[in-house]
Amino acid sequence: MRSYSKLLLVLLFALLVPACKQKVPPAGAYLSTAPDRFLIMNMETGTGTDWPTQLNPNLYDKRSEDFKLMTPAAGLTFNPTTALLNRYFGGPQGFRYAQISGNLVDPGDSTYPSFQLRLGLKSIGQYYDMSFFSGVKYYLKIPNNGDPVKMHNFNLNLRQTVPVPDGGECNNANKGCYNNFAVKLDYTSGWEIKSFVWGDFTREAWGTPVEPPSLTGANLKELVNLEWQIKRNNTAGTSVVDLSLDDIRFF
Repeated sequence: MRSYSKLLLVLLFALLVPACKQKVPPAGAYLSTAPDRFLIMNMETGTGTDWPTQLNPNLYDKRSEDFKLMTPAAGLTFNPTTALLNRYFGGPQGFRYAQISGNLVDPGDSTYPSFQLRLGLKSIGQYYDMSFFSGVKYYLKIPNNGDPVKMHNFNLNLRQTVPVPDGGECNNANKGCYNNFAVKLDYTSGWEIKSFVWGDFTREAWGTPVEPPSLTGANLKELVNLEWQIKRNNTAGTSVVDLSLDDIRFF
């Protein structure tokens, strides 16, 4: 009986020792290799003139079976041609960041010129569904140059708020388009993280009505692009534009 008991103990010990020697990965260790489903663009990828179009291929997308962003999407574009879109080293996240700069001239003749930096997410004729997320955040830098007239807006351009030439379906015959859901941006003291939930975005009291009137329901499922807009709002004069962005992501 003793020999039988000893044999059982030896066998049990032989089974337990290898299991005890196995290393258990620390909590969260898998995160370094897990795809980032929230990052939209970090300015790091791409070379030369191609870099503004390099979106995160792993961004969550309900339209795609593998939950990756459908292609092609526009990436970063800007208006007007007098503006400059630059890529610089020294960003707060990684090595590079994007900057739009130039001189914005408003003649005050009701043409409402502005600079726009747009990050396109509509692709293959389908609008981007951002209802999976709660909001959007990014690093922003807008130096205060003492201009009291210049305005900075962060807009969500949707199917119902922008006309066909800009990727939406708004009928601009009565000049009622471009009243986007937006938040106002202030000057920053260096790089700052800006974080906005969908409830922060509102529309002004003009333009073509949208349904629903708030940033809910279908409006969250019909995004054309994210837009950073600089304007003087029909006040005659010139403003120096300098706006920098990095690490744009949903949350």
